[in-house]
Amino acid sequence: MTKIAIILLNWKGADDTIDCLMSIVAQKNITAYQTVVVDNFSGDRSVERITDFCQNADIALERIKYDATTQSFSAARGDDISKEHSVTLIEANENLGFCKGNNIGTEYAFMIGADAALILNNDTTIAPDTVEKLVEASESLGPRTLISPQILYHNRPDSIWWCGGEFSTLLSPSYRFQGEPERNVPGDFSETEWVSGCATLISRELFDEIGLYDPVFFIWCEEWDLSLRARSRGIALRVAPEALVYHKVGKSLGLVSPLTFFYSMRNMIILRRRYLSSLSRILFGSAYFPRKLLQAIRLSIKERRLIYLHAFLDAISDHRGGLWKRQ
Repeated sequence: MTKIAIILLNWKGADDTIDCLMSIVAQKNITAYQTVVVDNFSGDRSVERITDFCQNADIALERIKYDATTQSFSAARGDDISKEHSVTLIEANENLGFCKGNNIGTEYAFMIGADAALILNNDTTIAPDTVEKLVEASESLGPRTLISPQILYHNRPDSIWWCGGEFSTLLSPSYRFQGEPERNVPGDFSETEWVSGCATLISRELFDEIGLYDPVFFIWCEEWDLSLRARSRGIALRVAPEALVYHKVGKSLGLVSPLTFFYSMRNMIILRRRYLSSLSRILFGSAYFPRKLLQAIRLSIKERRLIYLHAFLDAISDHRGGLWKRQ
């Protein structure tokens, strides 16, 4: 049976992480899975609270350190995906961002013998048979396939948030079936032009071939870059509609926080520079920059502070790889 490791990234979100762990522990008809939690230098009591939860729930827990300077773990168990579910809590010594944090969690998962890793947002819960359905999907579709489950709104569990996506000519992403009832989704493995960063299953074979997320994105747009990279190598992207994830949409960064405004804009620029022709980039910029400027002005007026205008200017000047510090 395919051995799956579930990767959760925690940054000051112990409540959500524990909710997600509770749903992971409740998985049925499956034994060959592990959970790797990466704490992204939260600086609060996240590590202690997650530790207490595991102890109170009688879940075997291993705590290890990750040094960002040496890029090394303090310990590793070796090939140890066993029949008993356990949790590894990796404590990073700096905030690595969404991309690198998930990368090191996935790297560790394959070090301990996983065949595939499910990168899962910590602000989600999963249905009791989700891991079972993903194992079935992985074994049916094969290792050269990126797979995302069907993702529903956490507060509207019968309503779809994501069940496949497409790109426009200028790489604007769309969400297939969003807002529709869950019953509208076909039951087979449908093709998708991009997989969701909220929940993506990647095999060890693909991780060795293409890696996972490019750290330059830090957070936001990383799944679109991964998807475009994979498709350029002939890798299949599929939705597993019977595997269900429930997402607390907007919980991590806020729906339009200054941080999401900056990173979404900055990273969209990076994405277009990578994958669009010069002419297409000009067409994109002629519409995108005026629209984002108007949005920044409107949000700054609403908030009565200039932080969104600062974010707009920083996204333009900082798109080559720096990180915004106005948090």
